[in-house]
Amino acid sequence: MAGHAAPRIIQTASGMLNAIGLQNVGVEEYLEKKLPPLKRYPQCKVIVNVFGYTVGEYIGVIERLNHAEALRPMS
Repeated sequence: MAGHAAPRIIQTASGMLNAIGLQNVGVEEYLEKKLPPLKRYPQCKVIVNVFGYTVGEYIGVIERLNHAEALRPMS
């Protein structure tokens, strides 16, 4: 998802309106490009933000992450 188009943050009389959205690359690109460099730090926990438009999409992303080789501990 690209997130919301600019402007994303607007000042108002009573504060600020923040409409950044959940910008992300998607689960497949995350597993392919973003996660592998983190394997160099096995002592660190990886927390993944999950997003979908439907319950089924949430489940699909979680299942993909659960079966991802990149998220398995190094032996």
